[in-house]
Amino acid sequence: MANILVSGVRMDMGGTEIAQIAFMKKLLTEGHRVTLLLSQKRGPLMDRVPDGVRVVTIPMKDSIFLDRMMGRIIDGRPFAFPVKCICKVFKICIGKKRFTPFLISKTRPLPGTYDLAVEFHGYGKFPTAYTAVRVKAAKKALLFHDASIHWLEYVVSYLDRYDRFYCVSDAVYERLSSMFPDKRDKMEVLHNFIDVEEIRKRASERADISDFTGDFRILTIARLEHQKGIDIAIRAAEILKERGIPFRWYVIGDGTEKKKLRMMIRAKGLCDCFFLLGIRRNPYPYLKACDLFALTSRFEGYPVTLIEARALQVPILAADMPCIREQITDNVNGMLTSCDPKEIADKIARFREDPTAGSKMRECMKGETIDFSADYSKIEALIKDARISL
Repeated sequence: MANILVSGVRMDMGGTEIAQIAFMKKLLTEGHRVTLLLSQKRGPLMDRVPDGVRVVTIPMKDSIFLDRMMGRIIDGRPFAFPVKCICKVFKICIGKKRFTPFLISKTRPLPGTYDLAVEFHGYGKFPTAYTAVRVKAAKKALLFHDASIHWLEYVVSYLDRYDRFYCVSDAVYERLSSMFPDKRDKMEVLHNFIDVEEIRKRASERADISDFTGDFRILTIARLEHQKGIDIAIRAAEILKERGIPFRWYVIGDGTEKKKLRMMIRAKGLCDCFFLLGIRRNPYPYLKACDLFALTSRFEGYPVTLIEARALQVPILAADMPCIREQITDNVNGMLTSCDPKEIADKIARFREDPTAGSKMRECMKGETIDFSADYSKIEALIKDARISL
């Protein structure tokens, strides 16, 4: 039995957090003790943190101002101050690259000693730095979830404190190893994974999906951020509507571009066929019931939503990129497309007109084995090294 720390930011409704939950559940199943370290103890997936996981937050030195910057919650209510505005002002005043060290200087070391600390969130400059310098562990690992790796410049100075870098796809590995050839011997691929049986169980739960109607339902599950290309999906929907093709396109998720996307939907006259549903605590009955799952992202690492769609044998249309090709073979278990709205509309139209296309994809996915045992064995190997080094 090992004592393992898993760090992140919040338990938001995202693929990274879904994979994080599955990861912690697997660790518990294997008999390990698990502590979840969060910057903010909140988010719609907090209630899905597995029983047996101890949840703690990053200990800050006494400072109400810093608590506001961290988005802390006091007396059950978040601070009303505009946290992002405060952070932007500080970044301007002290410089972006000095902002993370400044925050770290205002933290306290995490009590206790761990065999392994896994900074799972990856995207977060603050948890990456904190886990590196304030957590005491025999071994430390850092996950990289996409090939853009836009935040690395802020934490380069902390990377030497990590013993292993896990890349969620071959594409991310290639990008990272080209950026840091001197650290290639510390890198390996560790795919995001999910609890397949849990997803299938939740998809079969009785749920009210009365807001999910239509003869041909397209579904996207994604954060409403530029990366996820919801604006591209809207432009494709506009083309489909102009051609007179019946459809209803639904998006489950929330994010900073919600207002902008709503305005775009209204401006293009798509209020009757393109819908932002917001967050759904259990999106899987929607996924199971849709006719086509569409992923129009500009870039990805190893999308958890594609694994979920494959687990439920849902036909897929996804943006063509190396990490997607690790899951999808064009015109076999899904369709690949560029991010051009016209091509997306063309592919959807052809799929809509071919009554056998969906059944062929579903039949192909029935024969797929979704198995992450080889990935998890890499974690166990690192745990073993940690125990030896103690």
